[in-house]
Amino acid sequence: MTILTMKSPTPASARLALMTLALSVATALSATAQTANGHQTEMGRPLRQEDVISSVIKNNDRAAAARYMAIAASRKVGPAGAWDDPMLMIGVTNLPTTWSFTEDMMTMKMVGLSQTIPYAGQKDLAAAAARMVRHD
Repeated sequence: MTILTMKSPTPASARLALMTLALSVATALSATAQTANGHQTEMGRPLRQEDVISSVIKNNDRAAAARYMAIAASRKVGPAGAWDDPMLMIGVTNLPTTWSFTEDMMTMKMVGLSQTIPYAGQKDLAAAAARMVRHD
């Protein structure tokens, strides 16, 4: 049985998205250079390079995805260095079918609290790795 898993976006995919954005900007600029010599836009003003770039960045889905990936990477830094959550366990063993806690002497009530303590430096390394992904 094969289970398919989704991998989280990598810095390489973010670079690919930015390269795609740059290519689409270059394509848009070359098209406007060929058609905008002396022509006016629909709003009556000349077509400018800054307008084209801002429009492509604002309307490009890959650029938006790259922005959201950068935001997600920056938000992973704090949790990467944090300890795991403590676990609270509550249980009952050998409870009779009458639900009476006093009927059987073997009935046990259990309460437990556990905390995983990481090796020295383990969480610092995880936080440093998350910071590296954020800056990559």
